[in-house]
Amino acid sequence: MHERREEDNHEMVGTGMRKAVTLTLDEDVLEKAKQKALEDNRTLSNYTEYLLIKELRSEASKETKARHTEKVCAERKATDQSQK
Repeated sequence: MHERREEDNHEMVGTGMRKAVTLTLDEDVLEKAKQKALEDNRTLSNYTEYLLIKELRSEASKETKARHTEKVCAERKATDQSQK
């Protein structure tokens, strides 16, 4: 049996109901994923969920940074125009 690591517990907080899903994967991908999960002391299910959460958080972070950059650029443009 695999132990859940402390960081796993933090990731799961507030994620809502859990649902079972079926994935169709290439055999080589499946075997490599199983090996990586084992190396990371995770079940295949937990490893897959971990990777998805990590990717989704990264994407959300990119979107937040893009919105911030747009805001800063708009503020600078407004400042530049007011100084003319």
